[in-house]
Amino acid sequence: MFSKDHPVKSYLFVFTCAALLAGLVLAGCEKPPEKLVEELGDPQTLVREQAKESLKEMGPTAIPLILPALTSDEARDNVVEVLTYFGEESYEQTLASMDNFCEEDAAMAAATGVLKQTGTPTQIIDAYIAASKAQTCTEASLRDLALEIEPDRSDVTVDQSENLRYKPARFLYKGNPDVDTSRALARLCLYDVDLGKTALPMTRDKDEEAYWAQWRMRDPLVRASIARYTDDVIWGDYHDNFIPEIVKEELKADPHDAMGNIGALAINWRKRVDMRAVEPLAKAHAGVKAYYEANPHYEDEPCLVYKALEDLGNVVGGKLADDKRRKKEKAALDEAMAALKADKETACH
Repeated sequence: MFSKDHPVKSYLFVFTCAALLAGLVLAGCEKPPEKLVEELGDPQTLVREQAKESLKEMGPTAIPLILPALTSDEARDNVVEVLTYFGEESYEQTLASMDNFCEEDAAMAAATGVLKQTGTPTQIIDAYIAASKAQTCTEASLRDLALEIEPDRSDVTVDQSENLRYKPARFLYKGNPDVDTSRALARLCLYDVDLGKTALPMTRDKDEEAYWAQWRMRDPLVRASIARYTDDVIWGDYHDNFIPEIVKEELKADPHDAMGNIGALAINWRKRVDMRAVEPLAKAHAGVKAYYEANPHYEDEPCLVYKALEDLGNVVGGKLADDKRRKKEKAALDEAMAALKADKETACH
């Protein structure tokens, strides 16, 4: 005899069996990771969301599988979301993959965005310096990212009234950095005037030996950066100022030396502004132009150096304009500046 609740038990039995069967079917038909990655670009919202959740549940093993999908216009935003979800664990793998996106601007930008969300300021600066030294295609993206970062505002060692972006660059100058590192940091400072005005004096004040070592480096980019941002403090407050001695030795060896004349330009406008403050500009311009014609370099380097020379020349021009007795010198400077600007326009095009 069946009890009165027989129909209910029967339904429960049937439902349980159906649920078990559905689970078995689903387990047997679990989507492969490649399919999930493909579905990140699916037009149906539900499919995309399910794919994202499934890939997140896979853990960091999903990272190398989804990175190539950064090249997909349809899937890109979802790929970035999943990569960012994994945080620090996706930083190194995303960085390592960026060389694959040299011809894919949107993918490169997306990968850079992932680094911004998952990396620390130190990691980003280190990555930029490495790219700059190797002259890889990722340098420009990492440079722009390095210029965006700010250190932790809770760092009590930093004066909160200062522009905090100087800190990563300033501390990496310490320890007498090599030429390639100094070149990389000079690029940051020449791209961002506010950073340069803050970072270079801080570098000097915190580590004089590194500063003098950089003045002695035979590289137009480094010399242009430190000459551009050398403030008046060093001329009035420093007992030991080696700049005149360094520049004097360089010009004694070669009066047309590019580095020596960049230094002379930075020195002489602080003194009585006459022809001695004008002549270094034309010589520095000619020397820099010859240097880049003979040596490999980033495409934007002449542009950066010419802009720094122009800034220094503008200071000289302003002082000459204030002295009505210096018409001859002002005319000579105007001629030199016109030639410099013409090459700058070409280099910066």
